[in-house]
Amino acid sequence: MTVKWRKSFKKDFNKLTHKQKKAWYKTWLLFQNDSGCKKLRRHKLAGRYRGLDSIDVSPDLRALFFAKGNDFVFYYLKNHNQLYS
Repeated sequence: MTVKWRKSFKKDFNKLTHKQKKAWYKTWLLFQNDSGCKKLRRHKLAGRYRGLDSIDVSPDLRALFFAKGNDFVFYYLKNHNQLYS
């Protein structure tokens, strides 16, 4: 697995609360073990984010990334309203 972190993702991560960061780390461990795990609720996006996939970090926090085979580029880590409003 090859993973890259966009500057936008790093900025989003730095704005998270401690609780949200803890949720991200748990999600990240799960993703590393099985990127298709049902608990992640991974799905492809359409519209503005077409070509990206989304996983649930918490009930309102999403991580958006591009996936090609076993290569991943993470773009955003924001709540639902920030992404889709």
